Amino acid sequence: MRRAPAGRGAAAASGAKAPARFSALFSAVENYAAEGKFAKMFAGTNAGRSEAYRIMQEAGFRTEMNGIAMMRPAVEGYNHPEKFVIDDWR
Repeated sequence: MRRAPAGRGAAAASGAKAPARFSALFSAVENYAAEGKFAKMFAGTNAGRSEAYRIMQEAGFRTEMNGIAMMRPAVEGYNHPEKFVIDDWR
């Protein structure tokens, strides 16, 4: 098995079908990793994006590293439940 190169991130388009699009995106990334025989797949999202976080947990992903997103001024930015974004904070 080899280790995948660092990624840049990905997002599903917003709207009523965003959760389904995010699940499909996530499945495609998992399949790509499996086909490439990568030893481990890293994917991150902010817990403020609770629906994306839930989908990732249901897919078997677990927290390995915690980070903090600090916003100035103190606003949600893109970290809220309606956003379906995968980040790479390695």
